[in-house]
Parts: sequence; C-alpha cells; structure tokens
Amino acid sequence: MGIHKPSGQIYMVYAPNLNLNLQNPAPAPFALKVYSPSGVCPAVGTQEAQDKRIIMQLSPNPVAIGAPLTLQCYLPESAEVKSRLYDLLGRLVWEAPLGSLPAGDNKLILDAATISHPSGIYYLELGTTYGKGTVKIVLVD
Repeated sequence: MGIHKPSGQIYMVYAPNLNLNLQNPAPAPFALKVYSPSGVCPAVGTQEAQDKRIIMQLSPNPVAIGAPLTLQCYLPESAEVKSRLYDLLGRLVWEAPLGSLPAGDNKLILDAATISHPSGIYYLELGTTYGKGTVKIVLVD
C-alpha cells in the first residue's frame, strides 16, 4: 500500500499501531512525519507520544433499567474519574463521580436504576484530567 504524495503541498502521514486488548493493553506508538514539497521531512527530532486512552467494556449491554451493570476499564495512570451519560443529541443526562481509580484494569458495578432515564441508546463517558473514554449503552425496560 503506497502513500500518495501530492506535488507542491505539505502533507502528513499518520500510522497508528492500535492494541485494544483489555486484558493486556500496551501503548500504541505512532509515527507522524511532515513532508515538504521537496519530499524531505523537515523535523529536527522525534518524540514518542504516550497513549492515554481509557479502554472500556460494559456488560450486559443492553441492560435493563434497575439491573446491575459491570464496567471494566483500563486506565493508563491513576486518576479521579467521573462518569457521564449523554443522549443521542449529546445532552448530558446523568453524571456521578467514581472517585480515585488506580492505573491498570478496574472493575466497577454500576446500578442502572440510579440513571433513571427512559429506554434508549446513550453514551457512557469516563473522564479524567488526561483523557476520556466512551462506550455506547442501550437501556431497556
């Protein structure tokens, strides 16, 4: 697979190396090179960016309103975590602090009864000072 190099333009190449293994997540280094019209990469140095993704998994999903919901998440570093629920229009409909969670794998039991919203599709977000993760959740009666 080649890369199209437009003539006379500056362009970038982004090559992610994703690893979404929840049991054993690894950093996802990526390469970013900026090329000038002459085809040279004008960068004077390179630096690896640290991956700060929050990886999340919900079960069961869909979940009955009032049933317990298991949330597994991987945090790259310990942090204060807030959970937020958004509807399909992006409106914040519920939020709750989860407190300080350690780096690594975490397993939380959430009570879907505390959400108290009608059946539908929502997005559950975990937010920290360094990033956030989002997963779709389906609530049913």
